[in-house]
Amino acid sequence: MQLAAADVSEPFARQANGALFLSTPKFTRLYVAGDREAIAELDLCVDAVLIDISNTECSGLESFARLQELNKSQCIVVQSVHAEHQVALGFIRNGAQDYIVRGSEIEESLALRLHYGSERNRVALDQRLREERMKLVLEDSYDAFISMDARLEITDWNKQAERTFGWTG
Repeated sequence: MQLAAADVSEPFARQANGALFLSTPKFTRLYVAGDREAIAELDLCVDAVLIDISNTECSGLESFARLQELNKSQCIVVQSVHAEHQVALGFIRNGAQDYIVRGSEIEESLALRLHYGSERNRVALDQRLREERMKLVLEDSYDAFISMDARLEITDWNKQAERTFGWTG
């Protein structure tokens, strides 16, 4: 696995570098970038991005959102000195794969959390791609397609269903 780290301190980068290369799963390379834009410019494929939001003036959600926009398909794990539960939930709800309080886990568990986060991100990306592919197939189908929820209320339909039943979108 390859990891990119943004806005991390030099001592943390050295400590993480040693811990990650000795860990299971193995990390083959740690790229340390001074800012989020530098990570976006890496033309190497990384499996996960670790961002430290401890030094941001605000909650760090803006920095995270900017990084997420630049790295749409990568797993992003947020690290901070802030241990507030609501702050962590805010990042998770906005798409972070994990939230790590700095100093709480730098050894083996950091590597595992990055690995698991990367895997969760890969699964979610695969699911989105399958859903998009299915939507395209159904949209171009010659058969009428109607989707219903558990209450049997119609939630979606394709163009052929509109033509067949005289519906409008």
